[in-house]
Amino acid sequence: MKITSTIRLYLALVTLITGYLGGPSDSLAQVGDVTLYEGATLIVGDGSSIENSSFIVQNGRFSRVGSSGDIEAPDGAVHIDLTGKTVMPTIVDTHTHIGVGAGTDEWLDGQAQRTDLISELHQYAYAGVAVVTSMGWVSEPAFQVRAEYHPNAARLLVSGRGASVPLAHEPETIRRHEAGLPSRFEEDSNDVTSWIHNERQAKLYVRERASQRVDHIKLWVDDRLGAELLMSPEIYGTIIDEAHKHDIPVYAHIWHMRDAKGVVRAGADMLAHPVRGEYIDDEFVRLMKDNNTVQQTNMWIPWSYTITLEDGPTFWEDPLYVEMATSRDVDRFYEIAVNGPQPRTHEGQAPDVDALALNSLIYDRIVRNTARLYDEGVRIALGTEGWSFSTSGGFNGHKTLELLVNDVGLTPTQAIPIATRNSAEALGLNHLGTVEPGKTASFIVLNANPLDEITNTRRIDDVYLYGHRVDREMIRRTYFTESVNPPEPGNE
Repeated sequence: MKITSTIRLYLALVTLITGYLGGPSDSLAQVGDVTLYEGATLIVGDGSSIENSSFIVQNGRFSRVGSSGDIEAPDGAVHIDLTGKTVMPTIVDTHTHIGVGAGTDEWLDGQAQRTDLISELHQYAYAGVAVVTSMGWVSEPAFQVRAEYHPNAARLLVSGRGASVPLAHEPETIRRHEAGLPSRFEEDSNDVTSWIHNERQAKLYVRERASQRVDHIKLWVDDRLGAELLMSPEIYGTIIDEAHKHDIPVYAHIWHMRDAKGVVRAGADMLAHPVRGEYIDDEFVRLMKDNNTVQQTNMWIPWSYTITLEDGPTFWEDPLYVEMATSRDVDRFYEIAVNGPQPRTHEGQAPDVDALALNSLIYDRIVRNTARLYDEGVRIALGTEGWSFSTSGGFNGHKTLELLVNDVGLTPTQAIPIATRNSAEALGLNHLGTVEPGKTASFIVLNANPLDEITNTRRIDDVYLYGHRVDREMIRRTYFTESVNPPEPGNE
């Protein structure tokens, strides 16, 4: 059978998609042009940078990287002048909840899920995000999308259904529900995680995830401030042990330091949140270092529950946010800024709590705990817990970089590798995260240098994924048709 060049291209792309988690396939070397990019300030992604850089992209990979004038391109190479621009690696987000809301009517509609997933992945790519994870609430359509190649979309990693204890079983939650008082009962009863009752079921749960070839397992170890039961060490220890037998990493949702210490001792690979219940101690830092456990940032949503009108313009006056946001996004944050946040009952906060005071304390713990872990040498990775209904996909990561600099106290040089190299390595994506020979050519071209001002990561001119220039104009036309008018102070 004669194989045409079109079929060869298709086969190479299919091989790339099915194998990209471990790095680009060698088959990709059969396809592609040679392009020399010159003149940009290059942020490598490992804390170093090159002024007036030069790099070659060949067959979807960086083949040579250095200073302009030191690299000679092969005959026939395309030359692209990036003088005045800055280049940085694409962002990797280790924690999102992508897709339609779990438990909604759309959740039961496979086509609606699929359409929404592809839409969000396009929007993440528009913002310069190469890979996102779905952390615990996806079903079959997500596995289908993961197996497909969408050249203008971020790649998706999946966990399938995450693991939790049986919900809506805490006696006080049941009592409040039966008395007609506000409680988590309805939310808990409709939860779509897998409820693990015992160690035998824990092993079966992991084996089912292994049969789905999940990229990771997400488990919740959190009693929601007493509103839920707490997963026992016997159950989460069994899940972690069984997962590692199948070479599946485990990411743990925690709140309190006691639970964080427990899952770290048990071998969890990554904490999906910083400790929020208290300020961390020396033992916790030592455990994180001794076990090489990665800490996700996961700070932008807690920050959003503390905003005032002074903070608001960082959303609705930011060009990237305004371009990508919907009126619902802007209205939601504007309401928080004007009226203060409502209690986060999802986290177990009581309906009558002083939500601003409590969430300000929670955010302060996150900031100080993250700063201490960074200073102690614990590996930090970008995680945003981005939700499809909470803000525009992709902007979250850029906002987190700003918070790492302005609140945690890092320099842009320190913060950027958290979103690029560290996050890629935390997910085992060692072909991403830095601009180095042999790695896949996923990078952002910026109109200003974020080493001067971290918010310049949002001044995006172009995005390249695996050597492919993302059609941002197509994404803009398809998804960003709504005209968003920023709120006018004084009209609240």
